[in-house]
Amino acid sequence: MKKIQIAFLGILLFATIACGEDKTGVGDAGYNSLVKMMQVGEEDSHCEHGGIQIDTGLDTNRNGMLEEWEIEWTEVLCAANPSGEPGQDGQDGFPTLFSSAPEAPGDNCPHGGIALHWGVDLNGDGDLTVQEVTDTDYLCHGEPGKTSLVEIHQEDAGIHCVDGGLRILTGVDQDGDGLLGLAEVASTAYLCNAKAGESSLVRLDEEPAGTNCARGGVRVQSGLDTDGSGALEDPEVRYTQYVCNP
Repeated sequence: MKKIQIAFLGILLFATIACGEDKTGVGDAGYNSLVKMMQVGEEDSHCEHGGIQIDTGLDTNRNGMLEEWEIEWTEVLCAANPSGEPGQDGQDGFPTLFSSAPEAPGDNCPHGGIALHWGVDLNGDGDLTVQEVTDTDYLCHGEPGKTSLVEIHQEDAGIHCVDGGLRILTGVDQDGDGLLGLAEVASTAYLCNAKAGESSLVRLDEEPAGTNCARGGVRVQSGLDTDGSGALEDPEVRYTQYVCNP
């Protein structure tokens, strides 16, 4: 009687695989909105005496800083002439104020974001009240990341595996129902039963962001334990597939 052993190493979280079992991983979160303010001179703006430049955008590389290529909207507030001849005193004016506040998910931003409020300080208290707001812009967060799914099924003996084995399906849960539908399957791999005396092994390693996975993910390697060490060595790897973060 042929005796088949299937061992799973690395960070694989299941010891016994049943037909139709699935594993899920959380996808990337949506991008955060950022605001950057800096002083600019007349040579860097349309303002004769310089001013303050306000940049906003989404943190697409998730480093907590607003890079130049992430800027989606820019506004420059010009400064007054610091050396002009004084004119006749007039009635004191009211300063313009700017404030920002988190914006909850809703009609203005489906996934939340930042509300940018503008207005004149009519009561001169230095705070922009709700009654003084004359204009509001919204900088919205990106759509939250989707979930990556992995399903393991028994594979009958046939063209893919002579002695049967496992069929590994991976993909992204596009419709959010928690199931990997046929249209959502991005890749299929087969882990076939080994010959007598040789164990089939699977090794999972973290895959850094790069050519194989733009946002990183998991590298799934499989093969036969030809030297009987109980560990899947690099020379024993026959198949490699990548489960990438969406």
